[in-house]
Amino acid sequence: MKKERNIKRKSGIRRLVVGMVTLAWILMIAFCFKMTAHSMEKDNTDNMKGYYQAMEKEYISHVKSELMKNGYLNTGVMLTNVSYSDGSRLYTLTVNHKKIETDEEMEKLLNSVEWPIDNADLSFKAV
Repeated sequence: MKKERNIKRKSGIRRLVVGMVTLAWILMIAFCFKMTAHSMEKDNTDNMKGYYQAMEKEYISHVKSELMKNGYLNTGVMLTNVSYSDGSRLYTLTVNHKKIETDEEMEKLLNSVEWPIDNADLSFKAV
């Protein structure tokens, strides 16, 4: 009888240990999957950030060359953006030159420069 109880007790302890080890493995595997997905999402975000920065730089260089072509030398150009959670972006192009007085005048002047970013709006501001 005592031998039988000891066997049942050992069997119960083994089941408990096996169950805990199995649970630990399941949790570790789930953690690894979560970290992989998080890492992939971060890489995608970094790639998109680099893409937008390259497009912004290219657009600013085109704007500066267009302004120089039209005789506006020593012009300050600044592009600021707001990113929304749905992925859309809002840009404001600020141009600082004493001969450009209105936003409409600047917009007409820069109308030939193509805006390269599809899911973003652009507004102009003359300073």
